[in-house]
Amino acid sequence: MTSDLHRLLYAHELDQLAVPRPDGTNPEGFARRVATAYTAAVGADPKRPAQLIADASHVPVTTVHRWIREARRAGALAATLPGSTRGSTAWDRVAADLGVPVGALRQAVAKHGRLTP
Repeated sequence: MTSDLHRLLYAHELDQLAVPRPDGTNPEGFARRVATAYTAAVGADPKRPAQLIADASHVPVTTVHRWIREARRAGALAATLPGSTRGSTAWDRVAADLGVPVGALRQAVAKHGRLTP
């Protein structure tokens, strides 16, 4: 019974990471959706977030790698070193929580500097 429960929980988690294939009508929205899924996937398994999204979305992992690259170019995800998520996850999470691209968040912080209460 325990393995059935684990399979159900894993299936539910995968549903949360699923990214529908883009139809080309809203590239910015798609980039944000990829960024949200990527941020959640990094939280679930920092070593293989793209594979988790690929499993959930029923697409090859190479497709997800391309989606992530495009989301980074669009400013929806912060740039990282290949194979590394260090340094970007906090920006990605805050940007996802606010519903803004990472680039816009970084610009706002640079413009306003450190904020104190």
